[in-house]
Amino acid sequence: MDISGIFPFSGAAGQDFMMTGLEYFLSGLIIIGALIIILSLVPASRLITQLSPSRIRRNWQVLRVLIIVFLFGYLCYVAVNWRGNLENYPSMSHYVVPVIYFLGACFVYLVATFALETAVHIRRATVFDLESITDPLLGIHNRRYLDHRLKQEVLRAVRYQMPLSIVLLDIDHFKQINDTFGHQVGDFVLTSLGKLTLNAARNTDVVARYGDEEIMIIATNTQVSGAITFAERLRKSIADAMLVPPGEPAGGETVRVTVSIGIAAVGSETGTVPALIKSVEDALSRAKAQGRNIVFVNKPDTAAA
Repeated sequence: MDISGIFPFSGAAGQDFMMTGLEYFLSGLIIIGALIIILSLVPASRLITQLSPSRIRRNWQVLRVLIIVFLFGYLCYVAVNWRGNLENYPSMSHYVVPVIYFLGACFVYLVATFALETAVHIRRATVFDLESITDPLLGIHNRRYLDHRLKQEVLRAVRYQMPLSIVLLDIDHFKQINDTFGHQVGDFVLTSLGKLTLNAARNTDVVARYGDEEIMIIATNTQVSGAITFAERLRKSIADAMLVPPGEPAGGETVRVTVSIGIAAVGSETGTVPALIKSVEDALSRAKAQGRNIVFVNKPDTAAA
């Protein structure tokens, strides 16, 4: 039965129509693929700017170059095979290659986009975790983190017979500073104290806010003698610091503060967190009672050797 009268595009005319439509479809696929590859450079570049200088950043810079090379090869294919040259029953490669290029472009775009989203998510989670354990005023760890780490370090010191010392410092006459200069300057003093303590501590030490104007340092794997050396150096650096409140001109009014410091260590009588806390608080009270701006060690004879 001859259906050419019913379907005008059947037979040779129909084949020509189908081939022309396929030409346009594959050409459109190639153009869209090229645009997708260009778009993939956007998340890749944003990701590189968010990464700190490191091997991972260098790897993504190499990947961006490879994306550009892929785009160049894609455009070369377009220039050579524009609209597919599909006449006269072309080979299967004329159909497959544009599809492969298009799927490759989609893959590159998805990888770059998902990598950027993952990096942003990790960065936000890291910032959130850091904020949840950081005191916003002093810029050091908060009390919650201190309690967690102190419990861990005391258990480790007792179990493995390792030395552990804790240092507790308090600003002398801090209320007088607030009354004389105002609470804004008082906050500035606390912030400065946090920075000075961090600068003096080791990377392995834990510096955290213990109370209103009290800071505790967990000196891991440190004998009492080492804690005393550290505390004296810290006390002197704070006493010598000339704190210039924000807004004060050069040579303007400065604030001088001193701190009293107590030291305790894990020993036969201080093998638990409550006992160690009581010991260091008692040492701090004795430092204040003896005139302030001094370091006092509580019961060093019971400390672990």
